Amino acid sequence: MSLRTMHENNKKNIIKLSEPTQSPSTEELLSLIQELSSKNQELFLINQKLSVANSDLTEMIQELRSDEQILKSKVAQQAELIEKLNGSDLELKKAEELQNRLKEKEKHLKNEAERSREEVLNAEKRANTAILQANSEKEKAEKKKSEYDNLIASEKKIIDRKAEELNDQFHIKWKWVMFILIAYSGFATLFTGFKSERVVSDCVSAFNDVINMFTKVTDIIDGISGQITGAIGIPESIAVIFVAIVVFGIIGTIMFFGGKFVVNVYQTYCYDEISLLVALVSVVVLIWFAELMPLNIVLMLILSHIGYIGVRWYIKSYKENH
Repeated sequence: MSLRTMHENNKKNIIKLSEPTQSPSTEELLSLIQELSSKNQELFLINQKLSVANSDLTEMIQELRSDEQILKSKVAQQAELIEKLNGSDLELKKAEELQNRLKEKEKHLKNEAERSREEVLNAEKRANTAILQANSEKEKAEKKKSEYDNLIASEKKIIDRKAEELNDQFHIKWKWVMFILIAYSGFATLFTGFKSERVVSDCVSAFNDVINMFTKVTDIIDGISGQITGAIGIPESIAVIFVAIVVFGIIGTIMFFGGKFVVNVYQTYCYDEISLLVALVSVVVLIWFAELMPLNIVLMLILSHIGYIGVRWYIKSYKENH
């Protein structure tokens, strides 16, 4: 039974006691008093229980209020979490959309890569085919080139042989022409020289100069041998032979080495047809214009050819140095 129900029953009993009745007896009054005191004690206990219950209810209400505050804070936190979760859901949706886009792009790239690889393979096949065709064409071209080279070599040999034959024929003809011209010019020059008094006199004068030089050398040999005979007392013939050997040996040595030097220079710098032509032209000019020459024509011929050799030597040395 609850406290509220017990309180209502006590009120009903008190109302019943307060109603008019017949005058009770003393025993009845005592019993009523006792009953009332017991009722009062019960009510007092009930009142204490109600106060205790009231305090408990107050504490419970306070606890409920504190719990309510906690629940409100938790609800606010939950609301914030829900908002955050809603935001994270949006971000998650965006991430999913981005992921889907990336997947689509990756799929597209894979398709492009696959298509590119197929194109590369096709290009490689075409390139290999083209390389094979090019190699075959190259082999054919090399074969034709070798045939063409062989043909050119054979034609070149034929042309060279023909050219050599023509060149030999031309040289033979040219030599005959030059020989005829030289012979003609030589005979004409000699005939002109024999007819020219200046040429004959200069040649005789040059010959006499050579004889005079030889005579002077013999006079020198006689003089030296006479001095040796007088000084030593050996026979004059032996002294002459000794001195002649020494003098002619010295002259021969000088002429040998000098001539060898001149021949080497001539072979190195002037051994060609130009030198022969220059010599012939010099002889012809000196003979045909002998009357106009200021010096002996033989001496001028020697000096002109020495000058010609010097010029050729200088030109060749200059070319080699530069």
